Amino acid sequence: MSIIYDATNNRKGLIFSPKIPRTGGGATKKLLVETAKKNGINATSNRHCSRGTWEFQSNLKRNVSILNSGNYNLFTIVRNPWDRFISSLAYYTTSTKKGNFEKIFLKENKKLDVDKLKSLHNDLRKKPNSHLYYHVFTSMLSQIKDIKDLKILRYETLQEDISKYCHKLGLTLNLDDMETTNRFGYGSKRLHYSNYYTTESVDFVEFCFSQDISFFNYQFEKQG
Repeated sequence: MSIIYDATNNRKGLIFSPKIPRTGGGATKKLLVETAKKNGINATSNRHCSRGTWEFQSNLKRNVSILNSGNYNLFTIVRNPWDRFISSLAYYTTSTKKGNFEKIFLKENKKLDVDKLKSLHNDLRKKPNSHLYYHVFTSMLSQIKDIKDLKILRYETLQEDISKYCHKLGLTLNLDDMETTNRFGYGSKRLHYSNYYTTESVDFVEFCFSQDISFFNYQFEKQG
């Protein structure tokens, strides 16, 4: 997903790209469009510069060069991979109409069933360009490959980070405009992500997202 602000009054156009799946990008997109309007700036949102779209992948070199042209302010959002993976499983079960992730992927002890996770991984990686693989198992680092001068915001401090970023761009921001409800929802009240994990499932996520964990310096953190 991308958001393009028209470059008026010598403002540098801003493009929100790429939208890494399951990192709060949808709510941020809506917030920035609303912020643009309130600041008297024309804004449009589209998917042309989202690495997960066919339009972007079909002309990857050209589109990356557009992002690196220097005409835009670029940022993206990253998220703790263990937390993000829980959101990804919820997205998968909702998108496939299989119910909620608690019923599909948790054992009776309310912990992740690693055998089911491995089975899902084996099934989805057979179609690495599929929509579901993109949302469940794609690495965050792969989404920003070759993109330069990209500001990294973090899901864990998103309101603070987006507020500072907008201030830097000279935009007046009202955080009350930011949605906090996940449109896909959950079958029950969501617990802190660490409650769903065992040592084995922690290791499974580390195996799948080792580059993200290392590059963005994330750790598995138990609820305090």
